[in-house]
This record gives sequence, structure tokens and C-alpha cells, in this order.
Amino acid sequence: MSSDEPGNSGISGLTPEDMELIGGAAPTSTRTPRTPPPFLPPPTMGPGPGPAIPVTGHLPPPPVSPPPQTGGSVPPPPPPPPAPPSRKVANYTKHCTSASGTAVDIAHVIMGLPPVGVSGPPGAPLTDPEGSNWSSVEFGALIYGSGTSFGAYDDGIYSNNEPGFATVPAPPSTAQGILHNHPKRGGPVQQNIDKYPSDGDWLGLEQLATESGNPNPSFWILGPDGIVREFKLSDESFWKGIGDGMQTGQGLSGTERSQSC
Repeated sequence: MSSDEPGNSGISGLTPEDMELIGGAAPTSTRTPRTPPPFLPPPTMGPGPGPAIPVTGHLPPPPVSPPPQTGGSVPPPPPPPPAPPSRKVANYTKHCTSASGTAVDIAHVIMGLPPVGVSGPPGAPLTDPEGSNWSSVEFGALIYGSGTSFGAYDDGIYSNNEPGFATVPAPPSTAQGILHNHPKRGGPVQQNIDKYPSDGDWLGLEQLATESGNPNPSFWILGPDGIVREFKLSDESFWKGIGDGMQTGQGLSGTERSQSC
């Protein structure tokens, strides 16, 4: 990994509980910070102690509330709707020799592609119970393991039928990072922006490091172009410093991952 273009290095059961991850889109001209959403309740597939990890995506800021009216009391605004539940939408029981190989293999499952190095026509992409696939909603998996054995924690791929986030189990001590996709939206500029982690992604990765004990976990982003890219927590300041350079894909060369399982 070079000092001017980080992100070139590689990067992990127990009981599941939600931690949120990002996705979504931001305005094409800027990368707008956004306060992470509230903690989500535990997923219905099993109990588990520990806090959820909220992370958000490249989403536009929420609408500004109108100023209070004068001449009388104004009722408070209604609370935001609850987040949809996390659901395991597919089992993934394979174990690969590297964390990045696991992330790439899961991305191929999400897109309906054969594994790396395996010939054959593409199949149907993974869908959630509502029939949505990776082009419109997010899917995610927590990568864990050590040595030469890495897999999806809880043997699962998750979705919330949401374009802006997905939730995965709370991290074990062997967590290596998170694989999730950013759906396709907007034109070329927006799609370049969605190849990068959002500010909410970095917040989630920091929290993952704290809760798992891994000081340098990864986000593997399956971009709208169908390519998996890896971003290490240790390179956060570099990626945040790119700013508007995201609109043209600055710094992305070398982050692509294509390892086989």
C-alpha cells in the first residue's frame, strides 16, 4: 500500500444482532454528512446481547421542518417510522482462504454470477422477500474468520428491503469487516460517488473496530458497476480527503478485489 493511494491491502459463530450499514446516494455535487439513524431492534432470526451499530449512506439530508406557527400551540412533529426488520435472505456456508475472497464470492451470489474462475452463464440475482435485487436495495454480510478460513458470520446474507442500508449481526472478536452493495442510481457522477464508503460507513467501521477488537477492519463495497472494492479503516482520512474527487473516481485504482474463494 502506497502513502498516496491507500486501500490496497486485504482484510471476518455466535448470536446475531443488528448492526446497520450504509448504501444509498448523496447529491451528485457534494458528499453530505448525515447523522446515523437510531439503533435498530434485534433481528427476528435470533436473540443476542450487545448494541447495534448504526451506519448510513450517501443519502441527501432530511427535509427541513417549517418554522413554528405563531398565535397558538403547535403539535410536535410525528416520530420517524421504525426501520424495517433485518432478515436473513440467503444462507452462505462456504469458507474461503481469505477475507477478500469471501467478500468477492458473496458479491457474486448477490449478483447471481458464478464464482470467480468458474465458467457458466449468470443466474438470477439474489432477491429479498419483496422481490428486490441488488440494483435497487442493499444486501450485506459480516465477514469473519482467521488464518485461512473466512466466511459469513451466522452463515447469512441480510437485507432490509431498503435502498439506503442493510443490517447484519453484531460483530464477533474475529470480525474482519463488512461486504455490502450500493444500488445503482443517478448518472455517471452519482454512480462514481457510490463506489466509495459514505461518512456513515466510516462511523460504522470505527464502531466495528471498537466492538470486535480488530483495529483495522475493512468495508468491501460492491459498487453499482458490479466491482468489489476494499477500503481499510486505517485509510479513512485519505478517502475522506478526496471530497469532490469522488465524482471522477479519484484514487480507486488498486482497490478492486477479484480473489477467488
